[in-house]
Amino acid sequence: MDRGELARQLATSIGQKIAGYVSNPGDPIYKGESRGDFTLSVDRNAETEIRQSIDQYFSKDAIEGEEHEKSSGTSGYQWIIDPLDGTRNFKSGLPSFCTGIAIEKDQNIVIAAVYSPISREFFFTEKGNGAYVNDQRISVSQQDNIQKFLFAYLTGDHSHPDSSRLGAQCLGRITAQKAQFRFQGSALLELCLLARGSYDAAVKVYPKGYWDFAAGSLMVEEAGGIVTGFDGSSWGRNTTNLLASNGCRHAELLDLFKE
Repeated sequence: MDRGELARQLATSIGQKIAGYVSNPGDPIYKGESRGDFTLSVDRNAETEIRQSIDQYFSKDAIEGEEHEKSSGTSGYQWIIDPLDGTRNFKSGLPSFCTGIAIEKDQNIVIAAVYSPISREFFFTEKGNGAYVNDQRISVSQQDNIQKFLFAYLTGDHSHPDSSRLGAQCLGRITAQKAQFRFQGSALLELCLLARGSYDAAVKVYPKGYWDFAAGSLMVEEAGGIVTGFDGSSWGRNTTNLLASNGCRHAELLDLFKE
């Protein structure tokens, strides 16, 4: 089994297993002072299961996830996992959540797998080979009128002291362009929807970790879009604020948000 196939299997099987707990998500386990900063036992158990499977097949790979400490490796590969992206949605009975897995080779994301168990959509890409949902090739929208753009606002780390201010500024600049935006609460899934053409652009301020956007960013690029920091730099592990788009007016969007 190669890494791409294992990522496929884990994203779908773990996503389906997590969906089985929708009616009984359990009590929140708070990680900080914020009432919104919590995890669930199903989330932690799912990450443990993913890690065990990776260790079984690729014991020399490093693993980084939201719920457990990073493990080291010697192969040059690193798995970046978010077993339940959209935990609050899941806990509240909302359908926007997913399981996301990205694989990094020498500090570049090369494989991404995201599964949405409610819509039963499996998004997959390998760098250089295009993006797919349920094995059908997908591409970003061709909308080139910013006033007609539909933006995804991707929530980040609410505990960051500047998150609320910067987020409000971003939303204000979107509405000033007479464009529209949506909150769904699952950044990975929303980036995949941008790759599919449902959104035209997406903005994310202060992500909690690389697992918040790594898989989705590669998906957007492989579907023909552009992903950068607000300053136009290439996206990566240290990106602070993320702008993804269909590419039609990316330079103008950078001018809109870079300040």
